[in-house]
Amino acid sequence: VQFNYIVTGEGQNDSFMFGINGTNLFSIETSFLSNGETNQSQLINVKYWAGKTNELFFGILGGTSTNYTVSVENIRFYSIGTPSLKISQTNSTISLSWPSIMNGYLLETTTNIMQQNWITETNSPTLFDESFTVTNPIADKTRFYRLRKL
Repeated sequence: VQFNYIVTGEGQNDSFMFGINGTNLFSIETSFLSNGETNQSQLINVKYWAGKTNELFFGILGGTSTNYTVSVENIRFYSIGTPSLKISQTNSTISLSWPSIMNGYLLETTTNIMQQNWITETNSPTLFDESFTVTNPIADKTRFYRLRKL
């Protein structure tokens, strides 16, 4: 899911939040939001709740603001398929990245794509700019990578 939102008024030490059935899925401090400007949430994975009747909630939490409102519009639900794995090389380093909305995948590697000897990449991915990224030195002349669903 993704949505647009506009806050107006004086937000003080509060947070704008979104969730489903009492589970918080998105939160941002109101001090980071510009008064009267349209903002867009990141993609939020809601597949756990698919096919069920659910209650969405949006609100301001903290309780110190007065005369503060939030308007939510353009709520969009997406069906996202298999993630794409992007690979780039800089000198003797390789970077592999995939969208962070696609959690629940393991990065695996092998030197022989014809055999079933894929091993889980030992470097943990970092999260930056809505992408998971793994950076490794290039150690082999030939190496293959894939994402496997958990």
